[in-house]
Amino acid sequence: MSVYVQGRRYHWSYQKFFLNLLIILFVISFWMVYVSNVAKATTNNDKKIIEITVHHGDTLWSIARLIAPESDHRVIIKQNKSSNQIASS
Repeated sequence: MSVYVQGRRYHWSYQKFFLNLLIILFVISFWMVYVSNVAKATTNNDKKIIEITVHHGDTLWSIARLIAPESDHRVIIKQNKSSNQIASS
């Protein structure tokens, strides 16, 4: 296919067009994944981490009471289980 612009003849190649389109879509997709991962990395830094040594006889409930006596202990236990990969209590 030929295109005429100001009296000049330019050849239009479908293969080059689709190759360029594919490259542009790939770059845009890569950029979107990168931006979303950066956004996730910056929002997960809000958590306060406390290191506690667990002794024989300690339970998740006693640790939750120690960490936050005024908070709902179920929420603290759920957070501790997920951050420490504990399946059940």
